[in-house]
Amino acid sequence: MKRKLTLTMAAVMASSSMAVTGYAANFTDIDNVPWEGAKEVINEVADLGLLNGYSDGTFGAKKNVTYSEALHMVYTALEKSGAALPLEATDHYKFIPVMESYNIPQWAQRSVAYGLQFNLITVEELAKFMPRTDALPATREDVATMFGIALAVRYDVEKVYNDAAKFKDSWKISEKALPLVDLMARLGIISGDDQGNYNPKNSINRAEMAVMLNKTYDILKTGVETKGEITSLTYDGRNFDFTVKYENGEEQRFYASSDHTKVYIGSGNEETSLSRLAVGDEISVNHNGDSLVSIRLLDGSTSQTKYDTTGYIESIKGSTLTLENENTGDEEELEIGSSAQVYIDGKKETLSTLQKKLKDNYDMYAYAGINVVVETEYTGESGNKAPIQKTKVVEVHVDFSDNYVKRGRVTDINSDRVKLTTQDNSGTSQIDFSSDTEFYIEGKESNIEDLEDMVEDGTSYIAVTVGKNGKAIKVDLTSESFTAPNKEEAKIYTLGGLTQKQIGLESGGKKYIYEFGSTNPLVNLDFYTWDKSDENWDEVSIENAEKFYEDADGSVYVRVNFNSGGKLSRIELSREKSAWTSDNSYNNNEERKGEVESLSGNTLKFKNSNTEYELLNAYNVKTDGKDSDDIIGNNPNGTGDVKNPLTIHGAKTSSLTVFKKMAESGDVVLSAEVVADGNGKVQKIDAQLIEAEGIMKSLDLDEDYLVLELETGEVLNLETASRVKTETDEYSAEDLQNTSYVDAKVAIEFNSDGEVETIEVLENDGYYGSKKIEGIATGADNGLKLEGSSDTYGWGKTSELRIENHSGTSESIYTIKDMIEDPSLEVYVEAVISDRDKVEKIEVYVRSAEGKFQNLDMDDDTVRILTEDNNKFTFKLESGVDIDFGSVHKDDVNENSVGDNVTISFDEESGLVSEVKN
Repeated sequence: MKRKLTLTMAAVMASSSMAVTGYAANFTDIDNVPWEGAKEVINEVADLGLLNGYSDGTFGAKKNVTYSEALHMVYTALEKSGAALPLEATDHYKFIPVMESYNIPQWAQRSVAYGLQFNLITVEELAKFMPRTDALPATREDVATMFGIALAVRYDVEKVYNDAAKFKDSWKISEKALPLVDLMARLGIISGDDQGNYNPKNSINRAEMAVMLNKTYDILKTGVETKGEITSLTYDGRNFDFTVKYENGEEQRFYASSDHTKVYIGSGNEETSLSRLAVGDEISVNHNGDSLVSIRLLDGSTSQTKYDTTGYIESIKGSTLTLENENTGDEEELEIGSSAQVYIDGKKETLSTLQKKLKDNYDMYAYAGINVVVETEYTGESGNKAPIQKTKVVEVHVDFSDNYVKRGRVTDINSDRVKLTTQDNSGTSQIDFSSDTEFYIEGKESNIEDLEDMVEDGTSYIAVTVGKNGKAIKVDLTSESFTAPNKEEAKIYTLGGLTQKQIGLESGGKKYIYEFGSTNPLVNLDFYTWDKSDENWDEVSIENAEKFYEDADGSVYVRVNFNSGGKLSRIELSREKSAWTSDNSYNNNEERKGEVESLSGNTLKFKNSNTEYELLNAYNVKTDGKDSDDIIGNNPNGTGDVKNPLTIHGAKTSSLTVFKKMAESGDVVLSAEVVADGNGKVQKIDAQLIEAEGIMKSLDLDEDYLVLELETGEVLNLETASRVKTETDEYSAEDLQNTSYVDAKVAIEFNSDGEVETIEVLENDGYYGSKKIEGIATGADNGLKLEGSSDTYGWGKTSELRIENHSGTSESIYTIKDMIEDPSLEVYVEAVISDRDKVEKIEVYVRSAEGKFQNLDMDDDTVRILTEDNNKFTFKLESGVDIDFGSVHKDDVNENSVGDNVTISFDEESGLVSEVKN
């Protein structure tokens, strides 16, 4: 989507006799709305002055909007947002004769003149406004056209109308309105009804108009927020020049300055600086055309919120900031630049505000992330000046807290205190414990004795939370560094260039450049090259690293590591990727076992760990015996060996799809043991469920399985233990098998083999029926009847009846009854029956249908027919459905085959249409 230049100036709004201004809270009929949520929107647009009430104090939410009113409202939104172009008096007056000839009321004439001047409407279209003495209600598509033309000044109309095509009745939208309806749908201003229809010819009421006005005003006022990735970024010392590639593949260039452009982190209001942005970052740009409003750095972005140095501010005197460096433990003085940017608790502030807050909060800790630049100044007399390089602070990001956290490697620990080295091993600290210090291992509560044992067993890292009295109030011990590399640091790149000024990295078509200098001084960098002859890493100078690259016959691969401050610390070069996976590599395959915290895409994280692992695209791959570099294991789904084994204990199937369902769900607690190579790519997975919550769809203790539906809609097929417990006298495991507990919400615990061991019913608002019936339905009007049975089952309360129509698009009981009673359909049902012989739940599967063809929608995967009983039914198509209309191609059946007799076949298991023939 290309963006256009922002509009300028606002025209003075003409007074209107259509309605009088009224405060939203005073509308006497505010409860008389088409839907409950309309109240809030009506109040908002009224408070903004976009849509007013009537002189009698009412709003009239259900009243239809006329054409004059609609255009008046469009103009109001443009005027209130500042987007209206100026309408000269001569332009207004020149349209008065034609407007009077079409009976346009005087209060609407300025708005109509504006619409005519700027092509929101044509003179010919005025005939719709007042064809007789009464004003006509405007149609939904005509109103969308007016709004769309106004917005098309900023946002391009696409040539392919993908968003409009999502409406089931898009074929009813006129040719002129279609591209503008598409634009309005793409901007999120309009949507369809519950059935997915747009209803273009229907009139629009004032409540619906309020929604359109509210959304349009917001877009005109604040712009559109669009997701994309930064593909280039430069800084000239004053402004940032960057290009964003949007999700649709198009690119847009922006200019921004720290003084005028806000940058937010994630979904909240925490601010950061433009310098935190980097090529490859995923961002959301809020803009009006090409005018940048704000930037949001999205969660999961590749951006590294790193600083040149971090620590705790001890004082700021004049332009000197004194900092206790958290990496070295040393006290250092930094000069603050005259234009330094200051952020306090995620909000941009002034340096004087920071100084005052330091004074007012003398008993709190001020943790700071600081960025610096090296500036050249000249001293001495004129004609004999000498250049001197000075390091100056350009950004200070400060968070105030009652506590601070000290991290490092433990050298000694006892019941009174802990000794640790700083993260770069350049300093040591000793911190005493308070009387109520809390002790943890890997985030789980523990005791000092267990911490002492862990330290004796090997290298341990520690995070110590220090309170106001300078003593530890919390101690957390881990076997992994708290500053473990992230996924970008674990990548292996292709070297795209190396000089004493910078290094270039390439991966997946993307290029990254790290410049050496003030932020990554060469003196702090270690270079290593891989010697294949002895399979060792050799430390080399930058000059020899350059020569290694220049002498290479082919690609050179590189991996970069960062220190705890987020700056380059180690650069490894090799002509073979195997350098990072060889048994003699300094970084062998890594094993990790623990509770899975999250899975986003293919990125796996464990609790109490900063390391991110990347999943392969496939596991349990059949091996041909030649895969010497891959991990081989027994196939958990059958016999024989496979590459990259994946086992899920307790699951009916061990597959990557099942593993992802479990790992991505917030209702599942999953443990996993993985083996990852030097790139952080997981070569082997051994997983097991610990706990889970969801809806129990079925339980069969004889067949040892339980089907659990997660909140996301994903379904897990789980194995049960030989003896399943409930730990309550209210019901037994055997009780849970009957229909009384179908769709009950349950909490499940698993044994050491991953099998369902304990089931607890959390909620059971499902079906209390005593039995389940199934078969071909033969009657429905006077109760449900099945083929081969004389029993009749009454229908439960409509409000409580659960219906799943697997074949059709409607869940209405009246539609289900029509389907069963219609002789042109054969309908198979599964139903749960109450103790009073009432249907509480019914699942419907159509087996066959005949009728006259009405419509085929391959985008929406539906087909509609008209039966002999004059019923219209819409059925859902399965993937790969067989459409056979003889010589008529399926793309042309809506034009050439409407009214033809058709026979429809359905898949018995899914209930979806498998074949349509005429």
